[in-house]
Amino acid sequence: MHNRSNALLVELLIVIMFFMLSSTILLEVFGKAHGMSEKAEAMADAVVEAQNTADLLYLSDAPEETLLEAGFAKEEDSWTRSVGTYLLEVTLHSEESETGTIYYSQVAAILGDETLVTLPVARYEEGMGT
Repeated sequence: MHNRSNALLVELLIVIMFFMLSSTILLEVFGKAHGMSEKAEAMADAVVEAQNTADLLYLSDAPEETLLEAGFAKEEDSWTRSVGTYLLEVTLHSEESETGTIYYSQVAAILGDETLVTLPVARYEEGMGT
């Protein structure tokens, strides 16, 4: 009878160790899944915000004023705005010709060292013909 109770205790210890190991693995898996979910959410927010900024620039007659109103700060060759965990960066340039002007913009969402999305924007404004 004494051997039977020892065998039962050993079986219970093995079952408890199995469940402890399983729970440790599951916690690790769910932790990684949560991290991936947060990154995907930040990426989706960044894409929406970059698209909104690109739309504003496409519709704007004065892109620099529009960026100032949207909360961007001018740095050397670009405009930046911090949004949550990511950074929006906008570059502007234009090309003039005899028939009009093409305004180019590039909107990028950056998370750390990784560029999440880059959206080009081009707008043509017809000039006064000669």
